[in-house]
Amino acid sequence: PPPPPPPPPRDRWEAEVVAAEEKDRPGRLLAGFAWTGAINGLWILGGPDSPSGHLAGEEAAGRSHSFDAEAAFERWWWIRGLPAPTPAVLRTGGRAQPYPVVLTGVPHTRYASLLDAMSSLAVEVSQAPGPTPPSITTGRATALIQARLNSADRRLERLRSELTEAGSAGELRQRGDLLLARMYQLRRGEPLARLDDWEGRTVEFEIDPRLSPAENAAKFYEEARRRERAAERLPELIGEAETEVEKWQEAAAETAAGRLPEWIIERLARRDAASQKLPSAGKGQDRDSLPYRTFRTFGGLEVRVGRGAKENDRLTFGNSAPNDIWLHVQGAPGSHVILRWKDASAAPPARDLAEAAQLAAVFSRARTSSLVAVDWTRRKHVRKPRGAPPGMVAPQQVKTVFVEPDPGITDRLAVRE
Repeated sequence: PPPPPPPPPRDRWEAEVVAAEEKDRPGRLLAGFAWTGAINGLWILGGPDSPSGHLAGEEAAGRSHSFDAEAAFERWWWIRGLPAPTPAVLRTGGRAQPYPVVLTGVPHTRYASLLDAMSSLAVEVSQAPGPTPPSITTGRATALIQARLNSADRRLERLRSELTEAGSAGELRQRGDLLLARMYQLRRGEPLARLDDWEGRTVEFEIDPRLSPAENAAKFYEEARRRERAAERLPELIGEAETEVEKWQEAAAETAAGRLPEWIIERLARRDAASQKLPSAGKGQDRDSLPYRTFRTFGGLEVRVGRGAKENDRLTFGNSAPNDIWLHVQGAPGSHVILRWKDASAAPPARDLAEAAQLAAVFSRARTSSLVAVDWTRRKHVRKPRGAPPGMVAPQQVKTVFVEPDPGITDRLAVRE
């Protein structure tokens, strides 16, 4: 005889699920009813408001609760009816799972398709932060953030001060005009100019007694041009500096609240990795270490200063680019200096060039002079004569700037990271 027809679904539900003990119900459901699985099984049995709901799984094991057999059956019957797709990533208990339909009451994020949900979750998992290395502590992060915040604050203050100074370019030009127009009233060697301006008022200002009135006028005009150029670029630099300050302030606030920003962790991890690559003290250290000290101008350009004669050669011919700016004091031993500069069609900003020249003066035998001539040219115009001793080179197409050595420049421009 033919086999008897299977019992109606509700009868089977009563016999296999409702009649089973609570601990056996999940297994009976998965084994005997279609369209059930680990993702929706507990949701079907418990619903979103029960201890076993929300895909709670292990957390719900062993707990007793009121089982609503009718509601559970309706949930399974809805799943069995293959409802219209509503692709989503279900989220609960720190877990996420792509699923073709939204389960009522389960936190979720909707997507246009199941493939989109899977792709989004894959990206999310790949970008999830890893465990924080034990060496990266809150104390280290706080020290780094505070140091960078202080540096950013100082830079912002300097840029704002420079912007205020830039507004006096017109006054400097007027001084130059007065010097040229009243040259007959001045004698060479006087440190102070006392002249009548265009409105008949007497004005006084300092001049360089070693220079002629015309040379002093040219000096005022050059400084006026520098301040005018600064006035054009300083607003943008100030905006960048303000953004930098805000970035470190936000990092400080997050760290104080007990949340280490991921980019701070990555920065400290890179520092740790770099420190492990540094050569240990002892034999071979000079050969493997960098041949230069690193500084950064207030305008943000990197400056490299050679550590010695052999290191000067390594810096100039091995650690610089053709269009970088090469600097060296005129007529005295000293370090080669490289101002990193990519623009082949324009000279670097005068302020950055002057700061690099000051570093060249400080790291030379002329550091005690009151005024130092520093030659500069593109690195591609520097040649090494055959047989020349270490550090000796032959620069071409040289220009010269004059600076006053300032020992404090090394602290102000030092890169401490």
